[in-house]
Amino acid sequence: MRIEISDKLDIAPQFQDKFNEIIKFAEEKATADQHESLTRCLTQLGNLAHKGKCHVYYDFAPLSFGWTTDTLQGGCIFHGAHDNGGDGSFPTLSVCLEAVNGWSIHT
Repeated sequence: MRIEISDKLDIAPQFQDKFNEIIKFAEEKATADQHESLTRCLTQLGNLAHKGKCHVYYDFAPLSFGWTTDTLQGGCIFHGAHDNGGDGSFPTLSVCLEAVNGWSIHT
């Protein structure tokens, strides 16, 4: 299933290839729930941008990216078996209150 990218997202040029890989993974290999989680996150980031842009850039976590608006900064982190659903361990170093299998916005 195709993922729509909001025109409110400004992808850093040096990150475009990795961002394309994330989208390709979500469209071709992700489960339906994972696909929906990325779609939801991208929609939420577009909404956070209000009148400006949401700038998207590299994050070290696999299949993840950082983002910033004029008032907020965070990451859209991919969780699953590789990080025990977001328990704070490597490779994401991000914590979720409940186990997640897909993308989640962190601030």
